[in-house]
Amino acid sequence: MNETDRSRNQIQLLADDTKDEKFGSHIAFLHKLFDHCHDRYLMGYNYVMILVRSGDYIFPPAIMLWLPETHPDYRSKNKMLHDFIDQLALDCQQHGYDLNDVEILFDAAYAKEHVILSANTAGLRIITKAGNTLKFEFEAQYLKPREIIEIIKERHWHELDGHRGYQRYIVTHRKYGKVVLVFRKRRLKNGKWAYDALLCNTLFYNAVRVDKKYRQRWDIEMHFKYYKQYLMLDKRSYRRVNTIKSHLYCIALAGWVVALFRVQSKQKISFRTAVKQITQELRW
Repeated sequence: MNETDRSRNQIQLLADDTKDEKFGSHIAFLHKLFDHCHDRYLMGYNYVMILVRSGDYIFPPAIMLWLPETHPDYRSKNKMLHDFIDQLALDCQQHGYDLNDVEILFDAAYAKEHVILSANTAGLRIITKAGNTLKFEFEAQYLKPREIIEIIKERHWHELDGHRGYQRYIVTHRKYGKVVLVFRKRRLKNGKWAYDALLCNTLFYNAVRVDKKYRQRWDIEMHFKYYKQYLMLDKRSYRRVNTIKSHLYCIALAGWVVALFRVQSKQKISFRTAVKQITQELRW
């Protein structure tokens, strides 16, 4: 296997959440959620999903229901990811595997110190958007990413393409040591510049690689869409938590079946086509 094949088939964990609006006065555990895509509040459920990706092989090892703070089983969404990483590391250790070449991608909502520390301890290669709750030692000061951006705005930016640039720094965090920060800027349609920062704990990753890897998070957004359209993630409204969880387990199993079917197919097929062909075979 050459370097290109190894890069394409490198195992990645992708974590994110999605919201599903529900209607009705007798559905339990509904709560008010802000939908940033449509800039409005809705009543519904919030699901956290973990995807494993390696080349064309993509499947969910976990789909979890986020419960409101009033529920006795409440966990924050980033605590869910933290617990998943700890359990994964324990399972791999028991079976003689390590996670040193596995990447984990998540956005700023999950970039909390306890999540990053857990992933770092497990040996995972972290690529995430750096949240402004984190502080790093930069030029003899401990600063948040937005504070560092104000310092470096007038410095030289390397070009990613005609409308985007970057600066790369190795900085130190008090708890998990040296990390790479890649600061990005992009020109908006109104001509203004927008800035953000990506964090990576793998020091030999360059800025272009970190940027490219982080953009691969889009896979999980597409799979949320597929799971809703073809596996009925958002088509059921149950009144008991255990029933909802059982439904999610069934969807996860269906996701595994679709992934295996796509990999074993003689030609490359889409998620939708795989679901149709499986359905037709089951009907026979």
